[in-house]
Amino acid sequence: MAQLRREFGAQLQVATSSPSDAAQSWRTWVSATQPTLLVRRGEKILAMAIGCLPLRELEQLIVHSLG
Repeated sequence: MAQLRREFGAQLQVATSSPSDAAQSWRTWVSATQPTLLVRRGEKILAMAIGCLPLRELEQLIVHSLG
């Protein structure tokens, strides 16, 4: 996350939360055992990734979402 913040910090606001808080706030399933990334704009979820994904895949997901 630190590298993603450095790379996309000007374009993204990064926040962390517990799985239960994220699931409740965004009304979606969030893994309690695996890292979960939600990319959202306002109240809309643009993309979601679950698991320990390579940084390259996360970067691609973010770039595509920002597009």
